[in-house]
Amino acid sequence: MPVDVDITGAKKLWLVVTDGGNGYSCDWADWLEPKLIRANGSSVNLTSIKWKSATAGWGTVNLNKNVAGDPLRQVKRVYPNGIGTHAPSVIEYELPEAFSRFITKAALDAGGTEQNGEPQVEFKIYTEQPGADALYSNPGVGRQVGFDAAKESLKNFEVADGLEVSLFAAEPMVRNPTDMEIDERGRIWICEGANYRSTFQPWGTLDPKGDRIVILEDTNADGVADKETTFYQGPEINSALGICVLGDKVIVSRSPDVFLFTDTDGDGKADKKEVMFTGISGMDHDHGMHAFVFGPDGKLYFNFGNAGVQLKRADGSPVLDVEEREVSAKGKPFRNGMVFRCNLDGSEVEVLAHNFRNNYEMAVDSFGTVWQSDYADDGYRGVRIIYVMEHGAFGYSDELTGAAWPEQRTNIVEETA
Repeated sequence: MPVDVDITGAKKLWLVVTDGGNGYSCDWADWLEPKLIRANGSSVNLTSIKWKSATAGWGTVNLNKNVAGDPLRQVKRVYPNGIGTHAPSVIEYELPEAFSRFITKAALDAGGTEQNGEPQVEFKIYTEQPGADALYSNPGVGRQVGFDAAKESLKNFEVADGLEVSLFAAEPMVRNPTDMEIDERGRIWICEGANYRSTFQPWGTLDPKGDRIVILEDTNADGVADKETTFYQGPEINSALGICVLGDKVIVSRSPDVFLFTDTDGDGKADKKEVMFTGISGMDHDHGMHAFVFGPDGKLYFNFGNAGVQLKRADGSPVLDVEEREVSAKGKPFRNGMVFRCNLDGSEVEVLAHNFRNNYEMAVDSFGTVWQSDYADDGYRGVRIIYVMEHGAFGYSDELTGAAWPEQRTNIVEETA
């Protein structure tokens, strides 16, 4: 799509790419052959000017390559000059001189369109600082907050016969929940993710005080939360992906750490913080450490996705499982996401299964059987609901070679023998 914009008098330039309305999956986007035109008609390649800042929703903003570092490509045509990124993206320039026009081609990169998703993006150009609405495909979405707006959105739910959905809590009482737990008193505990991926998203850190663990209560039994208590707040739990409440003990999972909080006086606020496990990769990443759950056998069950990689004790030493094997996804023998079981104090760690992509919180039934979901590769819109067979390897990558699951794995006897 060719773009020609009047930028007369502009001192700055912002190139923005956002979702086109169907989610951010596969939204690889390219600014192709971007040029700044002077009043006399001469031009300067934008790629010859260093940007002030650049962010991508996935991967890295790249000059003359797409977001994955491969050639800029639309179907079979390769472009040698341009900028590759992934929505949501903001690239800011300070212009070194006066220009009258900005021209470019805006297009989806083949790295996204050749996946099985349906990428849709919007390209936007600004000569003044864009507001937060610039990151939304529908500007109104960014402003529709509060209980009434959330209640109105319930009309979009398709509910099975015999079931009813109602609103318990909404912003500003709770913001961007990532995981939920219900304690023995019926209170709802929420991990918030307002600062999700704040280290590299265009909007940066939204709350410098850090994300919260918040307790929501319905004190008058009308089915709606009317009391919130901040149990803990801090940047070290930004976008925590798991919470497990066990009496006065609360386990909070957020790579690189698993924290054990204690409420010693019962006032709903953390008085003590300890580290159960650390050294887990996937910080600020949804493929890192996930939630702990309490099993019918009195043990803890937990997992991490393929970004988690390893598990260490609070002192930094590697965790060894009950068979004296180091818990590490380096193929000796484990790979990718894993499922664990351990005692309440973190001892006697067992690796129940491995080789998942991004396995989320488990459910342990009354027979001790473990179930979980596993998110499939980007663009394929498939999620596996899995019975976790103990000692199973679940095939996200080749167990011998580490090759990715879409790659050909047959007729390779000679190469692996």
